[in-house]
Amino acid sequence: MLHCADASNEAVRRKLAWAKQQREVGLPTVPSTIAEELTYNPFLRTSDAAVLAKLRCDKDNFGLTARAITFALSVANAASGAARALGF
Repeated sequence: MLHCADASNEAVRRKLAWAKQQREVGLPTVPSTIAEELTYNPFLRTSDAAVLAKLRCDKDNFGLTARAITFALSVANAASGAARALGF
């Protein structure tokens, strides 16, 4: 199951598939470029304070290790889809 701010975002799906392939063969999933991050990173996709507050709260309460949180955030997309998904 895909847990992210905008699960319907194709960039998120591509990044997750790529990251899974990389990890299966023991290769790193970092670094990325700012251009890439702008397509799926929720903290870079919105400037709405309410959306950012909700994302921060969700991140802080996700229940994962810091490394897993970092990965989850790197593949999440928050643009307008996140606002809809989060009820804003």
